[in-house]
Amino acid sequence: MNYLLYVTGAASAALTPLNLLTFDAIRPGETMTVVLSRTAETFVTVRACSASGTRTVYRDRWDDELALHLHLAAAADRIIVHPATLNFLGRLSSGITDTPMMLALQCTDAPVYLCPAIPPGAENSAAFGAARSFVAAHPQYHLVDTLPAYSAALRTEAGRAPVSFAEVLELCTGFERAPR
Repeated sequence: MNYLLYVTGAASAALTPLNLLTFDAIRPGETMTVVLSRTAETFVTVRACSASGTRTVYRDRWDDELALHLHLAAAADRIIVHPATLNFLGRLSSGITDTPMMLALQCTDAPVYLCPAIPPGAENSAAFGAARSFVAAHPQYHLVDTLPAYSAALRTEAGRAPVSFAEVLELCTGFERAPR
């Protein structure tokens, strides 16, 4: 099975190297390609994500890689967005395709697991509501449940965090690609 992990810019992106080690331990023989958004690189580096030496890691930019979006959309059996920021969810549900990964997500027929990282007060926002409506209208997309989060800025429990990466991998079992 070929997985594609898209990492967006929330604090939990810093856990990506650990998540990749978890993947390697519980899914031996399967592959995980990683794409980092610009904001994800605030929290995690390409080098940290490619430390195993066997993993391909892309930056989500229009660079020299011709038609990267087509490769990303076609190569993955499962796509995981962990963490999925509110900004990302708003862009996805609006159909914005300004990076290779955003375009790949609109072009793929693979199941896509969205693992929200929602800031305090945004659970009832228009952006999150639009994301829920988008997921409801597109059965290949799965909005994964969240957990209560601790806000370092507010120094209290506030907002929602993505579930553990191991839990997301369990959810990925049983859903197949949409028929072509």
